[in-house]
Formats: sequence, C-alpha cells, structure tokens
Amino acid sequence: MKYGILAILLVLLWSCNTEENYPKDWLDNPTEVEWESTEFDFGEIKEGDKISHTFRFKNVGDKPARIFECKSNCGCTTAEDCSKKPPVPPGEWGEVTVEYNSSMRPGPVVKSLTVNMNTRPVPNVLQLVGKVVPK
Repeated sequence: MKYGILAILLVLLWSCNTEENYPKDWLDNPTEVEWESTEFDFGEIKEGDKISHTFRFKNVGDKPARIFECKSNCGCTTAEDCSKKPPVPPGEWGEVTVEYNSSMRPGPVVKSLTVNMNTRPVPNVLQLVGKVVPK
C-alpha cells in the first residue's frame, strides 16, 4: 500500500513538469553562461528587514541566452518576472534581481532561486544566505 501511494505521487510529480510551458525547442540550441557568483551572503539583518541583490551572468556561448522562469523555494523570496526579460546576446551581461523579506523569520537563512534558461546544465540555482536577528 505504501509503495502504491508513493508510485502515484511520483507519477503526479513527474507529470507536473514545468518544461511544458516553454517553447518546444528551448533546449535544442543551448548556450552557456557564467555567473559572477551564485551565492550572496547578506550577513546579519534585523527581523523585518528586506534585502535585495542582483545576480549577474555573462553569456559566454554563441547563442542568445533566454530566461524562461525564475522561481523561489519560499514566498519570502521573490524575483522579478524573468520571463519578460529580453534575450542576452553572446558576449553580453544579463541579471536577475532577488528580494528577501525577513518578517517573522528569525534564524539562519538559506533561500534558493531557480533560474530556468536555455543553458546546460538546467536549472541554474542561486542562493541567498545569512542570519536574521530577532527584534
């Protein structure tokens, strides 16, 4: 019985693949990007503070880099609507801005943002780390 429920959950999870929302050829011609950094340590902040950070990447490939989606692992971490950004030509820089709201979240912080692009490997994962000091 346990294995049957687990199998059903795995099938449901697999069927919710977000790639279906992207153009069918989104990975036919991948490009390559190099991030300046994939982790930002904001140190210590007071509970209730908001921080913002912009992650930058360079398209070192030979095709335009397109961002299809930016999604976080928590409602306290948000990114701009990345899908509306124009493609980044080869040799140019692109960026993704992330905001973290520390309200009612004291303690250590490790928040991830997944950036789905026409790159290999997929996805690109960015992290915010730090500590929220209680009021």
